[in-house]
Order: sequence, then structure tokens, then C-alpha cells
Amino acid sequence: MSADKKILYAEQFAKMLRIPTVTDTDKKLFDELQNVMKEIAPEFHSLECVNPRNSALIFKWTGKNHDRPLVLMGHQDVVPEGDASKWKYPPYAGVIAEDRVWGRGALDCKSTVFASMVAANELINEGFVPEQDIYFCYGDDEENAGGGAIAEAEYLRSHGIVPALVLDEGGGMTTANAFPQYLKKSVCLMGVCEKGFADYRFYAPSNGGHSSTPGKNTPFVRLAKFILYCEKHQIFERKTIPLVKEMLCEFSKAVKPVFAPVVRNAYHFLPLAVKILPELAGQLNAFFSTTMVFTMAHGADASNNIPDSAWVLANLRYSPQEGKDKCLAKLEKIAKKYDIKIEIDNSRDASPIADTKSKEYRYVCDAINQVFGETVVAPYLISGGTDCRAMQEICPTALRFTPFLVSLEEMHRCHAYDECIPVDALAQGVDFFRTIIKNYK
Repeated sequence: MSADKKILYAEQFAKMLRIPTVTDTDKKLFDELQNVMKEIAPEFHSLECVNPRNSALIFKWTGKNHDRPLVLMGHQDVVPEGDASKWKYPPYAGVIAEDRVWGRGALDCKSTVFASMVAANELINEGFVPEQDIYFCYGDDEENAGGGAIAEAEYLRSHGIVPALVLDEGGGMTTANAFPQYLKKSVCLMGVCEKGFADYRFYAPSNGGHSSTPGKNTPFVRLAKFILYCEKHQIFERKTIPLVKEMLCEFSKAVKPVFAPVVRNAYHFLPLAVKILPELAGQLNAFFSTTMVFTMAHGADASNNIPDSAWVLANLRYSPQEGKDKCLAKLEKIAKKYDIKIEIDNSRDASPIADTKSKEYRYVCDAINQVFGETVVAPYLISGGTDCRAMQEICPTALRFTPFLVSLEEMHRCHAYDECIPVDALAQGVDFFRTIIKNYK
């Protein structure tokens, strides 16, 4: 690909980053973004388009056949920028510098929207007609787990559309050069399942009172004891599910022989690894167990009152083997010791696990190897959330992969300061979607 074309992509993409489409912001900003998208890819916007909810979009590219539809996903919304003064370049300036495009949404995930849209636009201009129907679903509220993706999936279901393959943002890649002491091949993590989600509110009731004459075991004391117990004990089942074993087995094919047995059997060493590397305990536990972290608290409305009821909120991410019913039963048993009640909001169990033996999964793996060179693809369990989970209800092979080769430092800037994407990576992402579209049958 020529340098001029890469620069063109960067300049076009920068225009999308200059529009602050933070989730739940003014619809006019999403309208502005969609006008820019139309300017970038006019032929793509000549496709049939529906608006299933708010600013979410579904484009249909009619293929020669209709029995194995393909769905390509992305989202237009972004998380807030935080303190703009902490950014190297302004978060919504769309600056192109240091061979990168800088701005909120550069990786998560306006780049996916851009790359898939531009790839289709180019192929339309070349006279290409896909072998199967292709649907492009661009949500508008992924960052707060809103209803856009649910509306998209419902639209497809209500029209009798059963996708054979869905591809959304998710797992990333790294090259062997990034970790030459450990890796012998590039490696990609392909998200095939999402952990569940719930907010648990733990209430400690009391008779209130004045702060000048406090009794024992006031609400926050009981909550503190409860929190400390949960912090010190392994409450939830720690289990190595087949998906995690498969992930470690496949990942071990990318590491040098001396490390391969350790990676392949890493689950045997989990307790030791957590002790030796406590800073990695959170990441390691996320693969093997439901996780819980306390994030909010509330008590009295005045500093000199003992609250009638205080509460703390914990966010749980259910493992596939242990959903709401099991977790609630365990927490209720503990909470009862401290006279604490539980309420649950926004609860959903883990998503189904995509079939890694399907030809659709293999197809995406082959496309990765074709575009990025020899790459080991390992399925993995996503501890966060994506819009893709809504599609798993209507498609057995709904996958999560972000087709941009970035450094670990750049990857960690998602939802943080100085989010950016290399110009070369953006162009390679367009190439990936061209490959996915052209060869799908």
C-alpha cells in the first residue's frame, strides 16, 4: 500500500475523531459524525440503511446468496476524555503526529467503524459483489452497555436473518518482536465468550442516631467487616474451564520451547503465581473465577448522623461456570453474618462460548494469517463487555477481534489518556476487512 494512501486514511479518520460522540451525548453530534462518515465513504452510504434505535445504524450490502450472512460490528460512541490537559494532543483535535492518529476513539472503536466502512466502499467502487449478504452494525451506546446492540440483534431476528459469522471488536495482537525473549511467533487473542455482569448493593440497616453517642457495629463497621472478609477469602469457585485450557494450549505454540510447558499448564501454578506476582492477581483470577470489586458507597446525608441505612456497591463479573444464582447464594450466606441485605441490578450471566471448531472461526484465523503473517490465534475469555454478546443469541460464531497491530503501551491507552493508533496499523485494518469481505462465501 502506498504511503499516500495511508496518509489519506489517516486524514479521513482524523475527521471522525474530531467529533466528541461520548455515549449519551447530544444526538446532533452523532448526526455530525454520520455526515462525516458519508463524506468519507459515499458509495457505502448508498447501501440500504436502517436506524433500529437512536443513532445506531445497520447497513445491508446484498450479496449473490443469502443463506450465510456476515455481520461486521463497531460502535460510534466513545468514553469521556477525562482531564483534557493531561493529553499529549487535545483529545478531539484529530492530530496526526509521530506516525499516529491521536484522539479519543482512535482504538475503541471508531477505527473499526472506519476500516470496515472504507474497505466496503473501495470494493463497491471496484465493482465487487459479495458472495453473501453483509450487514454492518454500528452501535451508539456500547460504552455504557446500552440497548443499541440489542436493537440491532432484534432487527435481524425479526427479519429472519441468521448470521453465520459475527465479528466485533475485542482481542488484540502482538508480534514476536515485541517480546523476543519469550515469543517465537506473533500471537492473537480471539474473544469467544464474555463474562457476565452485575451490580450488587449491600445494605446495612440500623436505627440511626446521633454521631456523638455511637453504639457498636454501626452500618459502616458491619460493611467494613463484610468487605474485609470478601477481600481475604476466595468466595467464588476457582476452576479451569475448557476454554481457558484451550487458550493456554494455543498460546503456548507462540512461545519459545523452554516456556511452552509452563504456559500450557499455567493453571496448575495459579496459586503460586498470585503469591509471587500479586500485581497480576486480578488479571489471573479473571480467567479462572468470578470477580468482585467494591466501587461505591453511601451513608448519612449529614456528617453528625449515624445512617439509618448505609450501602456499598460491588461490581461482579460472573465466570461461565458460576452465574447469578450460585454467586448470590454464597454472598447471602456471608452477608447474613453481618446483618446485611442484598439487592442486584443489571445482572446477566456469561455469554455462550463461540464454537472454535467451526469453519467460520477458522476462516477468521486464516484471514489474520493472510494479512498479518504467521500468527498463533488463541481463543480467550473477555472479562469486559462488548456489543457482540447481543449477537451471540442469534449466531453460534460471534467473535471479538480488533484488527490493528499496536504496542502494549498503545493498547493500554484505551479508556485512558493519549489514545492513538499508528497510521500503518489503521491501513492494515482496512486491508483486513477487505480480505474478510472478499473471501467470505
